[in-house]
Amino acid sequence: HPVPYFLGLICHHSWLPVHPATILKFGKIDTLNTPWTRPGSLVGNGAFTLAAWTPNQNLRVTQSTTYWDRAHVTLNAAVFYPIENPSVGEAAFRAGQLHIAIPPVAKIVAAQKDPALAPLLHDGVALSTAILRLNCQRPPFTDARVRRALALAIDRTQLAQRIIHSNTPANSFTPPACAGYTADPGVGTDIAEARRLLAAEIAHEIRNPLTVLKLLHGGLGVDFTPDDPRQTDMRVIGEKLDQLEGIVTRVLNFAKAPTSLHTRCSLGEIIEDTLVLLRLKLAQSKIAFRFEPPARPVVVEGHHGQLQQVLLNLIINAMQAMPDGGTIHVTLDVALRDSGAVAQLDLADTGTGIPENIRDRIFDSFLSGRPGGTGLGLAIAKRVLISHHGDLTLLASSPEGTTMRLTLPLA
Repeated sequence: HPVPYFLGLICHHSWLPVHPATILKFGKIDTLNTPWTRPGSLVGNGAFTLAAWTPNQNLRVTQSTTYWDRAHVTLNAAVFYPIENPSVGEAAFRAGQLHIAIPPVAKIVAAQKDPALAPLLHDGVALSTAILRLNCQRPPFTDARVRRALALAIDRTQLAQRIIHSNTPANSFTPPACAGYTADPGVGTDIAEARRLLAAEIAHEIRNPLTVLKLLHGGLGVDFTPDDPRQTDMRVIGEKLDQLEGIVTRVLNFAKAPTSLHTRCSLGEIIEDTLVLLRLKLAQSKIAFRFEPPARPVVVEGHHGQLQQVLLNLIINAMQAMPDGGTIHVTLDVALRDSGAVAQLDLADTGTGIPENIRDRIFDSFLSGRPGGTGLGLAIAKRVLISHHGDLTLLASSPEGTTMRLTLPLA
């Protein structure tokens, strides 16, 4: 698959070139811990050379005498200390023992508000994605439904804001706007869907032994006389088994019926909530977002999480059509149809448009006009809206932009 940000990846220090002859002088290329990285042996092309290295204590570099731009290097030497705990590094900086330290993330926000510390802070851009590792070889995570339920239950926005103090929740491994590339949104937060998946898993686990019990119970008691008190016991046991089966069936029906969790939703609020999630991505992509809420709230009956996911997909599609920036304009109104009043949401972008040869097939599964796309976003979005008795249509597309129309019956 194309990776448009590949050139940016190879700027990382782990990709910097090394001198093969120096490595081979001390052993094979793939042999670990040979002396080629020791002072006097290490060959580099930077402004400094390795002068001393005491593992787990410090590393000292001095100005290189062969660096091409040596005249503009103002430092004669630098000493680096491997401090694992950011709080220890911050304390050493405050005590004047270090010139530079990376403070704990939790203290950066407070330092930005401190008049004495704020001038000492220097912001840098670092793209990273924090991940949560789980052992999928041990129950209950051996079950794909449980793993998906957990993924749906995690509030990535809260984790990003409270733990790493970021406004960008991770919906993919690749950070957004890497060389103009933003990955398709993955699994979002949907507590109701997570509950349905877990309910189905629990119900299935109960139904299997319950079926065995019912089969065994049906073959018991055939030799009991009519006045045997055990006949009453068998009848009660049968009734309770039927009662348990009814509970399991209701749970399974709940898991299969998302409409049972539909509520009254304000489309204007869903738009504004989605904008909060995407505001950083929009700013990074140099895209203006315009939306003026209607005078009166436009309320529909639906699944809040699913409707927000549809809108999220549409906005990200629009962003990907504008790699050099642009404008997304959302209008929300009420229109009259033969079937009654409907909410009508138009999302217009100033992107490159949809290729003419696929415009009539954009809602087909696995059709994508973008390298690396899955071709599922619009297909799923349309199915979600149809399940809400609405629709998603392509209103217009040209080299000057695309407009998508979302319609839903009013509540």
